[in-house]
Amino acid sequence: MREPFPQTRQRATGIYLQDQVKLGNWNFVAGLRHDRVVSGAEGSEDARDSKSSKRFGVLYAFPSGWSPYISYAESFTPQSPQRGQVFKPLQGEQWELGLKYEPPGRSLAFSAAAYDLREKNQISQPIPGVYQQLGQTRTRGIELAAQGSVTPDLDITAHYNYTDLDAQLEGLPRHQAAVWAKYRFSIGGVPGFSAGAGVRHMGSFRDTSYGGYGPRIPSATLLDLVFAYENARWRYALNINNATDKAYFSTCLARGDCWWGTRRNIVASATYRF
Repeated sequence: MREPFPQTRQRATGIYLQDQVKLGNWNFVAGLRHDRVVSGAEGSEDARDSKSSKRFGVLYAFPSGWSPYISYAESFTPQSPQRGQVFKPLQGEQWELGLKYEPPGRSLAFSAAAYDLREKNQISQPIPGVYQQLGQTRTRGIELAAQGSVTPDLDITAHYNYTDLDAQLEGLPRHQAAVWAKYRFSIGGVPGFSAGAGVRHMGSFRDTSYGGYGPRIPSATLLDLVFAYENARWRYALNINNATDKAYFSTCLARGDCWWGTRRNIVASATYRF
């Protein structure tokens, strides 16, 4: 008979202070957070960790609608014990440089950003049931996004992500993109109806973590649909994700594990606003 895993416990507390200041066209934000976490497993002493993390950002809003910005943020995230093993919190530092544009008089917004994320203490699982924590990892990327109303009844959202993932981490596609459109209309003179369609694309990739060389995962493009009706109080919606019921792999690890992606998923919902 398999022995039960030791009982684990974790307690985290934190205090956070943030201030945002606007001086003319300049916008500043600064924050400071202090965290304490206690983690333990049955039969062992508690592990205690604490850290003060900070963040700041500066944005300049030109009257023409262009807004360049730069930001820096630190993170401290407790990680839950696994199978009686206690882990150090995940710590990270991220720099981001970006540009936003909102055309005057239009309900449109565009953004572009480049980031550099460095973390330590990521949890990895080189073989099932065996956990270890990594040293420093570095991930860089570019994010492009656009959203807004093209016409009074048509909304568009689109984004593209390029991710240069650290070789120690499990595989993610370098290229991901999506575009979504929603059109509002009336039926029999009754307003509040809408229909939307979106396409998600994930590029091909191969996991090389743990010094391995996993199989190449083919790219996949998925179709999502939504039909909805809403009034002042109620919203009824039917969401269909992966509408064509495409079979695809979401990931395959270098150690040989592969997982299927989610097949067609249909969700009907009713929401009431108080």
